[in-house]
Amino acid sequence: MQLGTHLLFALVATYSALASITDAQQVAAVYHPGKTISKFVSFDGHNSEKVKTVRLCLTLTTPIHEDQPNFDANPCSPMLAGSPSGDFNPSLTISPTTATGTYALYFQAGFDSGLFITYNSPKYFDPITIQIDNPQTFTPPRIKIHDATGAP
Repeated sequence: MQLGTHLLFALVATYSALASITDAQQVAAVYHPGKTISKFVSFDGHNSEKVKTVRLCLTLTTPIHEDQPNFDANPCSPMLAGSPSGDFNPSLTISPTTATGTYALYFQAGFDSGLFITYNSPKYFDPITIQIDNPQTFTPPRIKIHDATGAP
């Protein structure tokens, strides 16, 4: 029975250590309005030389806060032309109307044929999580509707 207790303890300790490593890898970088997310992107393999433009995009993976109605939940950088070597450095500056929350990062690539491909995780790369903390809020005013003839 003593061996079973030690084995159980070893398994729990191993699981805890692995969980800590996984948690550390999933810690999201925190950005605020005015801060810039910048990534270096390159392509290799078949048709890699045909990539002409790239943009960095985010998609909100958590519910939008009710005090941020119509805030941007899918911001994207402008399409960026690459260098002659096929390297890209797209960047996105967080706007004052980007919603607070956790985002998944993805890229869109434009090819010389006119095609566009979305590169997202986990299909094309390991997940990259971005946390945006935007203190801005907005409460829309109430609306009142009246008959155009003047009758209430």
